[in-house]
Amino acid sequence: MAVCALWCGSATTAEAAVPSGYYSSCENKSGAALLTALNQKISSHTTISYKGLLDLYKTSDVKANGKIWDMYSTKEWNTGETCGNYSYVGDCYNREHSMPKSWFNDASPMYSDAFHLYPTDGKVNGQRGNNPYGECASGTTLPSHGGVQALGKLGKSTFAGYSGTVFEPDDEYKGDFARSYFYMAACYNDRISSWSSDMLAGNSYPAFTTWAVNLLLKWHRQDPVSEKEIARNEVVYNNQHNRNPFIDYPDLAEHIWGDKKTVAWSTSGSAEATLSQPVNGTVIDFGYAAIGHPVSRYITVKGANLSSPASVSVNGAGFSCAVSSLSASDVNSGVSLTVSFSPVSVSKATGTLTIKSGTATATVTLSGEGVDGIPVSEPTQITSESFTFTWVNIDEASAKYIIDVTENGGSVLGYPTTVNASLERYTVADLLPETTYSYRISSSTMDSRTMTVTTGALVPWIGFLYDGDLYFSTEPGVPSDAAELMIETENIDGDITLTVSEPFELSTDKAAWTSTITLLPDEDRFYLRMNAAESGEYHSVIKAVAGNYSNDDTEINGIAASTPEFVETFECDNDQAKSYYTGNIAGVASPWTLEKIYFNANAGEAHSGEKSIRFNKSGSDSYLVMAADKMHGAGEVSFYAKAWSNTEPGEITLSYTTDGGLYWTEVKKFNITSPSYQEYRAAVNVSGNVRLKFDRTSGGRVCLDDISIANYTGTVSIADLDYHRWDAFGRNHELVIETYSGLTLDAAVVGTDGVVYYNGSVNGELSIALPAGLYIVVIDDYARRVVVR
Repeated sequence: MAVCALWCGSATTAEAAVPSGYYSSCENKSGAALLTALNQKISSHTTISYKGLLDLYKTSDVKANGKIWDMYSTKEWNTGETCGNYSYVGDCYNREHSMPKSWFNDASPMYSDAFHLYPTDGKVNGQRGNNPYGECASGTTLPSHGGVQALGKLGKSTFAGYSGTVFEPDDEYKGDFARSYFYMAACYNDRISSWSSDMLAGNSYPAFTTWAVNLLLKWHRQDPVSEKEIARNEVVYNNQHNRNPFIDYPDLAEHIWGDKKTVAWSTSGSAEATLSQPVNGTVIDFGYAAIGHPVSRYITVKGANLSSPASVSVNGAGFSCAVSSLSASDVNSGVSLTVSFSPVSVSKATGTLTIKSGTATATVTLSGEGVDGIPVSEPTQITSESFTFTWVNIDEASAKYIIDVTENGGSVLGYPTTVNASLERYTVADLLPETTYSYRISSSTMDSRTMTVTTGALVPWIGFLYDGDLYFSTEPGVPSDAAELMIETENIDGDITLTVSEPFELSTDKAAWTSTITLLPDEDRFYLRMNAAESGEYHSVIKAVAGNYSNDDTEINGIAASTPEFVETFECDNDQAKSYYTGNIAGVASPWTLEKIYFNANAGEAHSGEKSIRFNKSGSDSYLVMAADKMHGAGEVSFYAKAWSNTEPGEITLSYTTDGGLYWTEVKKFNITSPSYQEYRAAVNVSGNVRLKFDRTSGGRVCLDDISIANYTGTVSIADLDYHRWDAFGRNHELVIETYSGLTLDAAVVGTDGVVYYNGSVNGELSIALPAGLYIVVIDDYARRVVVR
């Protein structure tokens, strides 16, 4: 008979450092009144920008090694590995609205509230989409890639009260997400009645549907507040200036939705003796166990205000625990005990574990099944191409087990295979989707039972490939440059509908622009631009819908500004810099830091106006650095420069920084040889706050004037990418080929029937009338598919 191991201290719950009196206005209330009081306390807060979340994550969501903490995959991210383009699990991370933004119509401040936005794997985020959280026993997990395992699964709900599609997160984070949802119901209690979701009740109390309340309370109880949540709560509080009450006081959930919703809540808690773990009414499953080979489960026992010892009793054939009593102090602190299951027959078994102290009682159901042979588990981590199972190594005389996987009675390629029995875990891969397989384990002396599994369906996905960031800049009433996006799909049949919100516009032919377009199955490109009538900053998402699949996780941003571009003319008073000066000056467009720079007001030295600057010659450092950030990024940079001496050219190196000067990225080197001013250009193409540095890296003195920085438009300079020297698309029953910058290029147009419909040169725009269909346009080493409608 196995005994019950007992130890103390590991099950203690961490406590948050709540500011004194923070929740005093919420005391002595319960139910709806308590939820309203919390709303009045935490609803007023600082709004963190959506972009600012990425900076916040560097302190709010980091592991001990400094890597970003992902709740949707096993990847530990570097801070710079943000999405962008992605195709696989482990490619990049983005900002996950745990409560999908479509539920509240993308409105602020919910859109960027850090208490429900987490850094998560982009691919898994895309799989989750806008589906509610839930439980799905046979859900599909995305395949692992590059050693990174997806966490969570998507499938039909198996939780009582709901039958739709749900995403089930990993057990480790279910409580975190439940408390995020409780927070949203409190912080936005005055708005939540207008939000739309199968989890929401359309009212301010209880705010959630019955099944959602039951689910969230279950997760909240079974996955207590962690150190991760407490640390994150403090970081968000220091930036957003409100708190998640359900992390500070987890019992609030019980007083609003749970067993104590008619009992007044107090920060000092109740003097009533309670048992919070194990959760009363839950089931602890021991799985399969071989006769004569017991298995054990570690169970946390946690209570509050116990003044008398807690009795421990186990009933049911095969279930046992030698400990019959726990001290009140141990339970109040948190204690773990081991309950064992040693089956007495080849059959299912049930029992109960009851813990009781005074009026506090927790009773849980114990379940298990005895088997004759090697115990092998039900399949887990089921994907469209793999599954995982475990076993118990009970045949100590045999160091090897044989695994056989079959389909329709025949072994799958590669099986049977021999593994070390001590591994006790195995993943079967390279399978077909939606196919039923059987698996079993055997040794020289015994077998397991035969288990069955059906692999998941292929997971549909739509993604976009584009250059740079989708950030646009223009003037009010003037359309921005268009960005070209390629569309990638997996397991998508039929048309794809794309939608953006104003002032963003979509097109397939660059002639007709609208907020919604439909791509035919053969079309793989479209165009995106911003066309705002009013000044302002704008954001939207690209929503893609194909059949029952949809996603909206590709963000687009832009600015329409009436102000002119950044132009530094140096036409300002800086008397201290009339020699080779090291220090700071006030410019026209930005303050600057100078290192051995001459502020020149001599006649004829400036490109325009009266003033310019001059770099010192080789042998000493000489550079010019912006001393403040420029907002809205940097697109193309231009300046005028000349060599000060006819015989001594100089080299200027242009660099940029997006972190205030910690790290610099070189853009281009310019060889300044002419004694008269020439214009020099370079594409920086970086979004957000940016600073530039002009460094004389070799050679003689150089004069420089009239620095111009265009806002970042989200597109890469045509000159920088060969395949952007031309374009091709369908328009008005014709195939149109365009070339840029006055280029003449040789082009060929070939149909899917192999017929060459055009073979010749193109300069500017060429329109070819063709029957509706799919065509391939080839120029140089690049080809584009074009659908003529």
